[in-house]
Amino acid sequence: MERGEHLGLLGMRERAESLGGSFQVVSSPGQGTRVQVLLPIPEFTSRGDEAGA
Repeated sequence: MERGEHLGLLGMRERAESLGGSFQVVSSPGQGTRVQVLLPIPEFTSRGDEAGA
């Protein structure tokens, strides 16, 4: 990793969204913090090709 590059929350959000997903951080006092990343997983046929391709 080069100097000046960061792996913070903004970078995580950008990566998730660039992959067509979503990113959410939920924090509650005394309950902790939850980071949720949802990413789409393409469907594949039995040959390993993407469905509909």
